[in-house]
Amino acid sequence: VSQYAREIFAAQDTRRSVTGLTLCGMRLWAFDRLGAIASKTFDIHENALMFISAVLGYLCAAAKDLGFNPTTCGEMGSRYIEITRNALPERYHLDGVIKRRRCAAGRATPCWEVHGDKSGQSLVVKDSWEHKERPEEGPLLKKVTDAGVRNVAEYYYHETILMSRDSFLVSRQARRCLNEALAIPHPASFLISVCYRVVIFYILTFLYGF
Repeated sequence: VSQYAREIFAAQDTRRSVTGLTLCGMRLWAFDRLGAIASKTFDIHENALMFISAVLGYLCAAAKDLGFNPTTCGEMGSRYIEITRNALPERYHLDGVIKRRRCAAGRATPCWEVHGDKSGQSLVVKDSWEHKERPEEGPLLKKVTDAGVRNVAEYYYHETILMSRDSFLVSRQARRCLNEALAIPHPASFLISVCYRVVIFYILTFLYGF
């Protein structure tokens, strides 16, 4: 099931997490950017109500609860993001993925080419899950852009987006009762409900770390 979860992460560029189940020894799974957690196994014949509840839960869950990024709006072919820059709202349509890490564990960094809804201006948007031990990239890019440094992506905008009311540190909350050595294959601490977004000017060739 972990291989299928990895393929879903790779194929769907707006995934925060992936949920699933296994029937041979019924077990519910949740994969996020630190690895996987699972329920205890149960028999679907002896615990039919639990099985039905799980299936109904998946069927009735909102897209956000199934692991999709709520900051990306629209359907495939007409997806867009919205930002507020200089107190004015701006909408940018996603033209395609430039670069994406094809992995399950990690910061899940996708880069999209986008264009403005009204201006038509081409930009690059980079999203990543915030790492509590790393400095923010936006202020650093703004500093080098203001200094006129060449061969570095030109800064346009950055923001930190909360997916929920509280920052959700996976290693301390979602897995607080688990043995980290066994439950978390990736040792870093990510804020799974905090998305860090950087917007830069689009150029054909730019030096930027993914």
